Amino acid sequence: MRSWIAMLLMGCLASGLLAQGGRYPEAGDKSQKAELAQLARLEHDQRAAKAAFAKRPKDGQVKHRYVVATVRLGTATMTSEALDRKVKYRRALRLYREALKVDPNNVEAKNNKQMIEDIYRSMHRPIPD
Repeated sequence: MRSWIAMLLMGCLASGLLAQGGRYPEAGDKSQKAELAQLARLEHDQRAAKAAFAKRPKDGQVKHRYVVATVRLGTATMTSEALDRKVKYRRALRLYREALKVDPNNVEAKNNKQMIEDIYRSMHRPIPD
């Protein structure tokens, strides 16, 4: 009986260690691939909105779509677990700045830009251009 319980506990422990140790990376890979695919779709949408805005910068709806697509991509980039933090915060900051050039009153872009800059300041690091 004791050996059976010991084997059961060892099996549970081993399966937990294997799962934590990345022995089964396909689960992480699937979610990471899905997240990267979502980022690619958002980037495609943002590029299309940017191209439309370049053609018709006076059109309010086109301008709004461009800003929304840019902020949406910025937020997805900033919160992504699939991207390295050295990449994602710089890229998100660039996207928020891009949106704020077109719509300086966009609350989400303003707040997230400020948050990223504050994080860089708190780490005593230069804020990326």
